[in-house]
Amino acid sequence: MDSENYNSSGIDFDIFYRYKNATSGLWGSIYVVSDTSTWDSYNATLAVDNLGNVHVAWVDSTNYDSANNDFDIFYRKFNAMFNVWYPVTVISSQSTATSDDPAITLSPSPYFPFFWDVNIFWSDAAAFGEAISWENIYHRDWNISRGWGSTTLVSWESNYSSYMPAACTGPSGNIHVAWFDKNNLVDTEIFYKRYDRKLLNWTNAEAIAVPMSNTSSRCAPCIGVDTADSVHIAWVEEGNYTDSGHDDDIFYKRLYTEINTWTTPEMISGRYFDESTSDSCRPDMAVDPAGNVLVVWDDFTDWDMENDFDIFSNQFGSAPEAPILVFLLPPPTGHMTDTGIVELQWNTVVGASDYCVYRSSSFIRQDVYVEKSQIGWNKYGYFMDTLTEPGIYYYIVEAQNANGRTYSNCVFVEYKIPTLNEFILIAGMIGGVTIIVSVITLTRRKKKL
Repeated sequence: MDSENYNSSGIDFDIFYRYKNATSGLWGSIYVVSDTSTWDSYNATLAVDNLGNVHVAWVDSTNYDSANNDFDIFYRKFNAMFNVWYPVTVISSQSTATSDDPAITLSPSPYFPFFWDVNIFWSDAAAFGEAISWENIYHRDWNISRGWGSTTLVSWESNYSSYMPAACTGPSGNIHVAWFDKNNLVDTEIFYKRYDRKLLNWTNAEAIAVPMSNTSSRCAPCIGVDTADSVHIAWVEEGNYTDSGHDDDIFYKRLYTEINTWTTPEMISGRYFDESTSDSCRPDMAVDPAGNVLVVWDDFTDWDMENDFDIFSNQFGSAPEAPILVFLLPPPTGHMTDTGIVELQWNTVVGASDYCVYRSSSFIRQDVYVEKSQIGWNKYGYFMDTLTEPGIYYYIVEAQNANGRTYSNCVFVEYKIPTLNEFILIAGMIGGVTIIVSVITLTRRKKKL
């Protein structure tokens, strides 16, 4: 956002864009994205798809395309192949009040490979559709087959005001959204829900950061997801939770999606040596493919002898992705061996430093303790086990690193030692075959004579 009258853009605040070439290290030319605006433009957010196309959304009060002079959500796309910006689209055209806090995330098209659906969320003071209160979270999406869809209500469970959505897309294509909600008249809470791309529906909203004290309140969430589909959320906590002081701090929570379990809230703005002693606000987050989480925020702590906000950050790792375990021997369909030899194979996953193989006489679940024995450890995706006693055996593989561990699916095999009768039957069959072969051979020799 800049009020410079650059390229005849006027003295109103505009959205500017500039691109840095990672190979050459050079910056390209400045482009005014909101060049159709005659009023202030602010709160820009962007996303880049796999083809290098840039998608930008922002707030604008310009009466563009019959949007009137209320604040609306504007959107524009840059086509990297043709090096051209497409015309502006008014996303919140149905709203007659203030639209704010845009969040944008891209999801892979389930029908057209190499194309991405555009998802834009925002808070709106207007109540339309199924909304029963003012200030709601709305969603609108675009796909290659139909263009822009209709506006849908996301925070339909809320009876009060909802603000500042944050959104991201996981590796499975599910869309994750968080926002803060004044769901009562005392404080605010962080809510979360996701859109399931297979079931084509939204989950119910759940409060993942509830009141931690009588005077606490939370706001401004940011959200990320790793390759294991685990969800990471950080937010601003106002209150003296866990003796964090009466200043505003940044808290963090993680959802282990495979077992649908949230971790305990953790303060990260003063994680080590009480780095932050003043107000922290406006967090943002990025999660890399290995699951490492980087959170940045504004902080008023006086580290540089100046009374101003500075950018602080905290980085911490994540557990690796959960591996998938299969049998090589015996075949997966049989689940039975009479030799006692069991060969296991699993995919090596991003972020794992090594793997532990466990065996048990009972089914092994991730969320319930079961007595099990570690029978192997290595850094690659293969292990061979030799059974000595008959029975049914269950296996699971643990992927681990310095930040945590995840578990594979559980597989089982039955080891059955042939009985004496079975040995006699097998020996008889083998002997019978030998006699038949001998008779045939002798008959042929007599004919030759």
